[in-house]
Amino acid sequence: WDDNTVKTAFNLIRLVEIGVSLEEAAVEKATKWLLSTTEPVGLPGLFMSSEKLVRRFNNWKEKPGAKGRPYRKGFSCISSSELQVFFDNLDVLANISNTFCEVRITWPSAIAVEALLRCGLENEKRVKRGINTLLILRRGGKWCGCGYLEARIHIPESTDPIDFDQRFPLPQKNEEIYHLDWFSERNDILKLTCNDHCKSLEINKRKALLVKHFRTTGDCSLVVHRALSYHPKYHGSNLETIAALECSYRQNSYGKWGDAYLSSTFDYLERFAHP
Repeated sequence: WDDNTVKTAFNLIRLVEIGVSLEEAAVEKATKWLLSTTEPVGLPGLFMSSEKLVRRFNNWKEKPGAKGRPYRKGFSCISSSELQVFFDNLDVLANISNTFCEVRITWPSAIAVEALLRCGLENEKRVKRGINTLLILRRGGKWCGCGYLEARIHIPESTDPIDFDQRFPLPQKNEEIYHLDWFSERNDILKLTCNDHCKSLEINKRKALLVKHFRTTGDCSLVVHRALSYHPKYHGSNLETIAALECSYRQNSYGKWGDAYLSSTFDYLERFAHP
């Protein structure tokens, strides 16, 4: 759909949820297309939102001496073209992202992996590579949504079986990581930042803020855990046990989970092995 990885994966998930057969032509074509999409350089098996974006990313990764993100010059050098990219993706993804922030690499990969796992494709090489890469990228007990775009790293393509029982680092309750993100509405960022940590930009009367903020990365972690929960080896594993700890850290005494997308949380907890 629309040559968009996330939209295709999301529509595929919806078809499965309403009971469409996995042998239906639309399902088979969608899974085949997802598996054939270009992989980001140095990040085996992962997905980006479009072929255009992954080509741009790969060109940047392969350029000697390149620094920073391939689509942003920095907090002080923002441009209308960057904001337009954000709005273009926001129009497509607004109903499925946990927060109205720019497209990243972690949760788009998780949505694609979830769709393929729901179709019973856990033994596909692309799915195995993607999950193993996500497990390697787990930092400080969580997944960061955007940091991997900035790092000039190369992860070896793992051929090892997926191991959800490895000794993952325990999450820290008050861990915070620096982020720099676009947000679509002023109210979206009031809880995250002070006014002197954002820059406003407008295109065709649509406004957005580039926000420098410190924020935990629980939302991206939730989406990844939800995707992995469709893998037959996830339940009862060490990784799911740690996920229970992460959920308990994020939930307050009244039972509320931060700003996490509630239906995603309930969908995940429905299959949770930790009451």
